[in-house]
Amino acid sequence: MTGFAVVVSAAALLTRLWAVAWLAAFGCGISSVNGLWAIWSQQTGAGAGPGFGMVLGVIAVVLLTFVWAGAALRRA
Repeated sequence: MTGFAVVVSAAALLTRLWAVAWLAAFGCGISSVNGLWAIWSQQTGAGAGPGFGMVLGVIAVVLLTFVWAGAALRRA
């Protein structure tokens, strides 16, 4: 989840290509949904729930989604 966000965001920053910014926005959006689903599945089980790192990672990816979507939409 955060691995994709970090790698593609770094690639978008380094290349400054419009298509890579769209890829980062789309990929971070999918990662956000998967992360929220992971938190939800941890909360509905019998375990202790999601850890702090999981919640922090999802918050970071959601913020990256909005940043890259804004950057990609400004270009379009």
